[in-house]
Amino acid sequence: MAQAFDPSLPGEITIAANLYLAVESFEAQAVFDWLIDNPDTRIEGWDLAERLEFDEHKQVGIAMHEIGEKAALLDRKRPWLEGQLGYLMPMDQGALFRSAREKAQREMENQG
Repeated sequence: MAQAFDPSLPGEITIAANLYLAVESFEAQAVFDWLIDNPDTRIEGWDLAERLEFDEHKQVGIAMHEIGEKAALLDRKRPWLEGQLGYLMPMDQGALFRSAREKAQREMENQG
């Protein structure tokens, strides 16, 4: 069973960076970055689609699905909360993924 990302675990930043690197589509990357950059901010899918200038609201759902699938491949749950009132990345998850994004970007620069 998939477990939640736990910022207190050693090596968790590497797993989070691997998730960040695994996201392939532009839309999923944009959604993920928005959640990382706006922790503890609840947002509905239509509002997020509008802010990211997506053509259709469903692109947010497809992006969320992609990120969730990639997380599951790493035996992790989605790093955000979702419900009738929208999506929200908790502050601790946002901090973990900000660090993970920086790690992933350094790794990409070293490869390129």
